[in-house]
Amino acid sequence: MVEVTLKRDEPLEKALRRFKKKYEKAGILKDIKRNAYYLKPSEEKRIKRSKAMRRIRRNNMLAARRGSGARRGPVHTRSSSRTSTTTGRSSRPSY
Repeated sequence: MVEVTLKRDEPLEKALRRFKKKYEKAGILKDIKRNAYYLKPSEEKRIKRSKAMRRIRRNNMLAARRGSGARRGPVHTRSSSRTSTTTGRSSRPSY
């Protein structure tokens, strides 16, 4: 529970600002949005994976902008487990 007590002669706007900071820091809104509807475990994994890929791409892009030749970590790319090495096409049929 997030509580903010008004100090003597404190404007309401300032107290509201303190409340918002505590509210965000506690992660209440994030938790409410996360529990708003049910996600299957496979969907959670897919979303987590896509966020990680986005983060990796962004970090690689920022490192390239800085011009640093030596990156701090490994450069991750998508695995080509679905593509065939001989034809270069996906193993799934396209409809």
